[in-house]
Amino acid sequence: MSYLRPVLLLCFAALTLLSAADEWAMRWRVYQDIVGGVSFRYPYDYYTRDQYKGELFRRTRLPQSSTAEPESEVQVIEVDGKLVRVRMTAGDVPRSGPDVRAFSLTAAQLTELGGGKDLGAIGNALSKQKLTWKPFDYYSESPARPFASKKWAIKDITAMIGENESTCAVVVKHGDRHSGLVLSGGLSAAENQAIIDTFEVLQPGKGKNPATNWREAQGKAGKVMDAAGKPVGSGGKAQPVAWKNGWDIETAHYHITSHVSPGRLLQHAQYLEILYKGYANIYEPESVPPYKFEIHIINTHPEFMEASAAHGFPVPESVGGFFVPNLQSIFVYEDSVKWGGDDFTVEHVMAHECSHQFLHMSCNGSRHVPTWLNEGLAVYFEAGVVKGNQFVAGVPKGRIDYLKQIYDRNRTTIAPVDEYLSHYGHIAAAQYGEVYAMTHFWLFGTCKEGCKHKPGDCGLAHFREYWKRLKGGEDGTKAFDATFMEGMIKAKGSREAAISAWQQAYFDYVKRTLR
Repeated sequence: MSYLRPVLLLCFAALTLLSAADEWAMRWRVYQDIVGGVSFRYPYDYYTRDQYKGELFRRTRLPQSSTAEPESEVQVIEVDGKLVRVRMTAGDVPRSGPDVRAFSLTAAQLTELGGGKDLGAIGNALSKQKLTWKPFDYYSESPARPFASKKWAIKDITAMIGENESTCAVVVKHGDRHSGLVLSGGLSAAENQAIIDTFEVLQPGKGKNPATNWREAQGKAGKVMDAAGKPVGSGGKAQPVAWKNGWDIETAHYHITSHVSPGRLLQHAQYLEILYKGYANIYEPESVPPYKFEIHIINTHPEFMEASAAHGFPVPESVGGFFVPNLQSIFVYEDSVKWGGDDFTVEHVMAHECSHQFLHMSCNGSRHVPTWLNEGLAVYFEAGVVKGNQFVAGVPKGRIDYLKQIYDRNRTTIAPVDEYLSHYGHIAAAQYGEVYAMTHFWLFGTCKEGCKHKPGDCGLAHFREYWKRLKGGEDGTKAFDATFMEGMIKAKGSREAAISAWQQAYFDYVKRTLR
């Protein structure tokens, strides 16, 4: 069995520019605020500094002759246990200030703002300057605005659009809310008009179903979108196309771009939503950001290598996929099974990488999450399967068998267990099995002194305490000590004795329990 491993990008905050954005048909990303009931699309080279804020920043390009190489121009990723520095294109640096700011105000928030009920006055108050306003026909349907059709759009929407030399904005009244965008520059600056044209009021969900945008509704109807933004059915003889002419589809939580066949893309969409439920059960996010997760599925390995390099990520050939935290994006390829065997299918790779993506979202960043937990949980999901529209956990048998061979030979762990607590960098390929086993040990195999939980529930309950601290932004090492080590040290008399007992209990757990 090959032990080629997916790439993990360890949440370095370097900025990324996809140099081929102008040539890539699927270059737009999705903002969707379920609470506010609005959605819009924005170019791929806009980024967020806080994924829970509706603020986007675009790049300012330095002169081509500039020799400056600030650290923010270097992307650092981990590939099979090695750190790789990926140089950004053409010296891009961040602007100081949001170039797109989304808002959605309730009646109470509007009163607090003091903008009155006039849409232009509300826009002036939010942009903190005076704009010249005119009516904006929300129901003006066009290829860029298919959701504006009266057959789809909700009724009684009114809107105004305004601008001056430095700013433009759109304000939309829908129901008891006022929502919209404030953008730097006039309507003709950058992609401002194109972004505004994608601004959509969501269809309210029925019952417990969340609100839906037009593209998501097409996916539910079994259609994907072509490069021109037209729905294409999944049946018929539609085959894979060139990456630049690829399809995309939206689900409730994902925006997936690909050039595999439409039918296969729909299968991926369904699979990802099932995975999402599995992640939510473990990670229990307090809330979700108003951005859809980005997944890019390339058809073949050579095309994956070409597309990755073209978009700013020249990765080694052994890579099965990678996650870019500041873009919340994942790149994988359809035929990865040819390179790594049955444990390396695109489904396994996506499950692994999407775990990193979900963890990063749940914690609003993941620099403070130790590698053992981040990678251990990723392998936990990587080994699972989907049965009856549910994620079912499995065991990564290849990794565990290999780990047991190492343990039988060395009579000890690859690394002392306590060293993992403060480790936030890369790990060797063989250690992926060890961090999985360590994660499994704490989630499912341990009990506190005097614990009254059922054995199968105890570890998970214990883990919840630790995870709550991580979601609160607490350092992973300190959080582990507070959650696990204090009681162990008290019970064993010293930290050294507690670590020794932990290591032996873990070692026995792997040999006797994991199959």
